[in-house]
Amino acid sequence: GGQDDYEAFFHEGGHAQHFANVSSRQAIEYRYLGDNSVTEAYAFLFDHLPKNRYWLERMLGIEKWERFLRFSHTLNLLSLRRYIAKLQYELKLHDGTPLEGKDELYTEILSRGVLVEYPKEMFLKDVDESFYCANYLRAWILEAQLEEYLKGEYGEAWFGEKKAGDFLRELWSYGQKYRADELAKELGYQGLDIDPLIRQAEDALS
Repeated sequence: GGQDDYEAFFHEGGHAQHFANVSSRQAIEYRYLGDNSVTEAYAFLFDHLPKNRYWLERMLGIEKWERFLRFSHTLNLLSLRRYIAKLQYELKLHDGTPLEGKDELYTEILSRGVLVEYPKEMFLKDVDESFYCANYLRAWILEAQLEEYLKGEYGEAWFGEKKAGDFLRELWSYGQKYRADELAKELGYQGLDIDPLIRQAEDALS
């Protein structure tokens, strides 16, 4: 019932909006398969709404949002650092060498990335199938690009603009026909670009 649960609700709502608006004319592989970084980016776009000061003011009437937003964005940055560390570790885990010592490697990489001690007993449990952590990282990058585009086209309160909704519904209608890097190009970028994600974090925590 707290902030974390609301963000989870919005995250899954982003997935729901995406798949509910996929065009029935799309081939079945584009409706059910494809680059999951895309649907995760839409989910991140929605779960970031409670981190948007304009959304908090307009939708919830919250005026004193500074401390809450700093807390929320710090947690988001913590998650981002964790998934970067997870990908680094999982690449080592699946490099074809024996498992011996990889429990200590897990502790070393995750603890360094998150600045919290991770128990080595989790080295086989804290693993995403098929490197799904890479999908999350690509999604974070695409979400920051999409959010930057929406703010540039429709203003900081883009979530209240009908044209922004129409634009998103058009993107959602494709399902997962396009990869994350292809959608980034549709937004005017050269491809997946980490700079908007860096700017997003710097602006939030400045």
